Amino acid sequence: GTDGTGNNLMLFTAAGKLLWALPCEGRYIQDLFVTDTGDVAASANMPAVAAVYSPEGKKRWSAEAFFVQNTWDLRTIQSEVDHAAISPDGSRVYLNRREGALACRKLDTGEELWQWKPPAAAAEVRPYIQRVLPVQDGRMLLVSVGRRTPAHEYGSAHREAMYSSVCAVNPADGNIIWEAKWPAYGYCREMGGSGEGYWGMMGYHLAATPDGSRVVAVCRFGDIHVLDGTDGKVLRFVPYYRMPESKRIPCRASITPDGGQVLLRSESPTWPGITNMAEYDIPTDVWTMLLNCGTGEIRDLGGDEAAVDATVLPAGGGFILARWDGMVAQVLPDGQAAW
Repeated sequence: GTDGTGNNLMLFTAAGKLLWALPCEGRYIQDLFVTDTGDVAASANMPAVAAVYSPEGKKRWSAEAFFVQNTWDLRTIQSEVDHAAISPDGSRVYLNRREGALACRKLDTGEELWQWKPPAAAAEVRPYIQRVLPVQDGRMLLVSVGRRTPAHEYGSAHREAMYSSVCAVNPADGNIIWEAKWPAYGYCREMGGSGEGYWGMMGYHLAATPDGSRVVAVCRFGDIHVLDGTDGKVLRFVPYYRMPESKRIPCRASITPDGGQVLLRSESPTWPGITNMAEYDIPTDVWTMLLNCGTGEIRDLGGDEAAVDATVLPAGGGFILARWDGMVAQVLPDGQAAW
């Protein structure tokens, strides 16, 4: 549950019987994971925290996570960062820490196994972690990193140091397997010409095939990169200007297990400090589109309601979409609706 100070975290049996209910430390629960032994891991904000509870509902441990806290952060960080993620086998918690580091902890005890902090090319540039995505087969951990600097430095000599990147991290020791980089300019742009130091970043959203062979990185302003999961090289690039004019807003991605199709779905476009979207010619419509990774073709799936969630089906089954208006549909790989 969300938006309450009462019992917003509950554990049920498969038959629907309530085992326990308690107030999580954070008011808005972002993600949940239940292990085979019944431990419950939760990440939440207000305050930003990662916490682990026993099958009986007793808290094993908790730790503060990174969260957008003040006005300067709001102007220079994309909102809704990932506070934490759980390894596919349920044994580890990857914690996005306040100081811009990623910490790996044992889920059952909270013991820290390793910590990794993204490098900064200049003292004035402060890296931060946006997304944390464990690949399903456990071979690597995908992390997207943004870099920011105080407003008066935007466009200065530190421009080259303000790149964004997607890193493949070894879950065993925190070492980098590969890193893909994008400059602060070119794929990113300052909003409104106000000089506040606000820009987009690659890796605003990430998706990967179960074996990690293909990785999708989406920019806040609509650029899409399909990467080779073995070395981070770009296999397919769709710039935001290739999208129809009304489609250039933030989106989330899902990719089929074979890496052949990417489902793109819009989300509500919000930028801190900008209340009149029309003033900056920011589109506010919603859409769902399908990208063919082989040909680069983009198919508009139509409809005037955005998909609030999407699940990838195995064996070429396409996707299950859940829309804001309550409709649920299966979309096949060719873009046609099965039902």
